[in-house]
Amino acid sequence: MILSAKFLHNAASENRNNSILVRLNSPTGASNPDRRPIVLGLAIDRSWSMKGEKLEAVIQAASSLVNWLTRRDFLSVTAYAEDIHVIQPIIQLVEKSSIINRIHTIVPGTSTNLSGGWLNALRGLELFSDSTVYKRAILLTDGNPTQGITDPLDLIQIASDHYKKGISTTVIGFGDDFNEILLKDIADAGGGNFYYIESPEGTGDIFFREFGDIGSLYAQSIETKIEFAKDVEFVELMSDLAFYTEMDPKEPSRIRSVILQCGDMRADDIRNIVLRVKTHPERLIHNSENESGISITSTFYNLSDKMKLETIVSKLEPDWKSVSSKEDADVIVESIVAKSGKTLKKASSLMKEGSLEEASKFLSALIQDVEDRIELAPEVMGSLKSRLETLESKIRENAKTAGK
Repeated sequence: MILSAKFLHNAASENRNNSILVRLNSPTGASNPDRRPIVLGLAIDRSWSMKGEKLEAVIQAASSLVNWLTRRDFLSVTAYAEDIHVIQPIIQLVEKSSIINRIHTIVPGTSTNLSGGWLNALRGLELFSDSTVYKRAILLTDGNPTQGITDPLDLIQIASDHYKKGISTTVIGFGDDFNEILLKDIADAGGGNFYYIESPEGTGDIFFREFGDIGSLYAQSIETKIEFAKDVEFVELMSDLAFYTEMDPKEPSRIRSVILQCGDMRADDIRNIVLRVKTHPERLIHNSENESGISITSTFYNLSDKMKLETIVSKLEPDWKSVSSKEDADVIVESIVAKSGKTLKKASSLMKEGSLEEASKFLSALIQDVEDRIELAPEVMGSLKSRLETLESKIRENAKTAGK
C-alpha cells in the first residue's frame, strides 16, 4: 500500500485557507494482476413493496457495491417501479461519490416492472462493445413482478438468451416475502448466482463470494490517523467518511488529530481523503517542539499476507519560504468531487422535504464550480457535470409539476 499527501497550496508563507489530499493506493493483486475489468448493470427495485427498510437495504447494498469495485471497472444503475429511471448510464468508476449519492436519491414508486428495469440494464451491457470485459447484470429485488413481463417462463428465457451472449445475471433477494423460486430460476438460467440478504451488513461477504479474485480484497479495516502540528489547523473533513477527533492535551481548544475509518480496499484501487485546513506560519516561531505540517499513519489488515496487521506512515510539510500562488490541479479536482458528495446529500435531503427550488440552487452552484475547473480533468469533471445537470433538470421538471 502506498500512502501519500499534498497541499492545495504548498507555498505557505502567509496565513491562508488550504486543502490537503491524502491518498491510499493499493497494489495490483498478485493472484491476478491482469484481471479483466468488470462491467455491471445494476437494476434496483423501487416498487411499493420495497418501501421502508427493504429499499434502504437495497440502497446501502448498491452503495457498497460501488465501493467494492475499482476504478478500472464500469457500472450502470437503473431503478424501476411502474416506470424506468436511469440513475447512471454505463460509466467507468473513476469517481464514485456522486454515483453513490445519486443512488441515495431513489424513492419508492408503485408497481414492479422488473422486466423493464432488468432489460434496460441488459441492453446497456449488450451495447458495451469491449469484448475483453466481464459483463454481469445484478438484480436487487423482492422478486414480485406486477407489471411488464410477469410470466416466470418468459423471465427465465430472458436470462438464458442473454447468458448465451456473454452476459450473466445474479439476483439478490431482500426481505422475507420475495419470490425465491423465481429469483433462483432466473439466476440459474442466467449463469449467475442467487443470494438472500436480510441487512446491508451482509453485502460485503456476498460481493466477495460473487466476484472472488475479480475484485479481490486487499486491505480490511483501514484506519487513518492524521496529526496536525501547530502550524496547520484542521477545519473540516470534506470526504464522506466516519471519523472522530482528539484534542491537544496542552491546548484543549485545538484539534490535535483526526482518526478516519476508511473501510476496506480491493487490490488495484485508490482511496482519496480531502480535508480543509488553515496554515499559520507565525505559530512556528513559538513552536518549541519544532514540528510542522501533518503526520499520517494508516493501519490495516493485509489479506494477501494472512491478515497481517500493517502500518504505513507519511509526512507532509508546507514550504514556508515560497510565495508562489500555484494550486495543485489534482487537489482541486478531488476537492470538487468530495464537495459534490456533500452537495448531493444536501440536495437529496431538500428534495425529500419538498424544497425543490432550494435543491436546484445548490446543484446550480456546484455545476458552475465544476464548469470553472473542467479543463483540469475533462473526463472526470465532464462526467460529473453531466450527471449533475441531469439531476438538476429532473428536479426542475418535478418543481414545475408540483407547481401546477
